[in-house]
Amino acid sequence: MTNSVTGFKEHSLVYTWVRRLMLAMVPVSHVPDVFATIADSIPDILDLDSFLGYFERTWIRGVSGRRALFPPETWNQTDTERWTSLTSLLSSGFVYIFCDSN
Repeated sequence: MTNSVTGFKEHSLVYTWVRRLMLAMVPVSHVPDVFATIADSIPDILDLDSFLGYFERTWIRGVSGRRALFPPETWNQTDTERWTSLTSLLSSGFVYIFCDSN
């Protein structure tokens, strides 16, 4: 039983850290630095070095002077019109809900 609980907690922690790598809403120019900050913060006990290497090579920087297979410009959403419209809509809703004096 103890091993099952420990295993679950480890997987839960891995899940928590991997979710932090969802960088689609980070401005493209900040993606490499934010990735590095998150990667450097992940506890060594999780042993995610292989995964982080794959993620960085494939989705962030590439390797040996070659572009990433899917560079941030291809998947990042901060410069899209849809994202701009959504943030405007959310901002308007925030102002209406939280700042309405009536």
